[in-house]
Amino acid sequence: MAQGMPNSVLTALNDKIVAFWFDCDPSCRGRVSISTLHAPRSAGGMNLLNLAHRNDAVSLVRLRSYLRMADRAPWAIIADELLKLSMTADDRRRLNSFHIDNMFLQGWNVALKGPNAHLPPAVRHMISVARKYGISFDGLWPSSDVRGSLPLWFHFALDCRSGVNTERARCMRLTHGI
Repeated sequence: MAQGMPNSVLTALNDKIVAFWFDCDPSCRGRVSISTLHAPRSAGGMNLLNLAHRNDAVSLVRLRSYLRMADRAPWAIIADELLKLSMTADDRRRLNSFHIDNMFLQGWNVALKGPNAHLPPAVRHMISVARKYGISFDGLWPSSDVRGSLPLWFHFALDCRSGVNTERARCMRLTHGI
């Protein structure tokens, strides 16, 4: 994982930090918890780097890059296609695959585990961190440009009772390509 680390490396490094700090093997318990060591000096800690939080920060920066809709990076376009392939089975049945654009702009989810999970570790971690911190689009008063750039079907601000699953809406999507 570029600019991040797999959980196995994270665990091994944390074990080495505990062994160094407490001068014992990782199974021993110190009198001070590791969370206290992560705390700033002003709060009685040692300001020790929290690697799990650093991993989350790297994924949040990656997510910010992914969510930049103008001038998208090539990896973000590829990630869109991989996320579409990893859509949950329920959402795949509910939505028409021709009108799926972006899981953050539309109301669908991806499978992070199981047979539908087709995501590389970096993208999987990015999505799990987005879920962990509740990342979503939330605009109180979006400009007309922003409103115009939203996908027509199944976008996040659409009321589920708005009629996107009526016979007329299905005809517009499937027959007329709207």
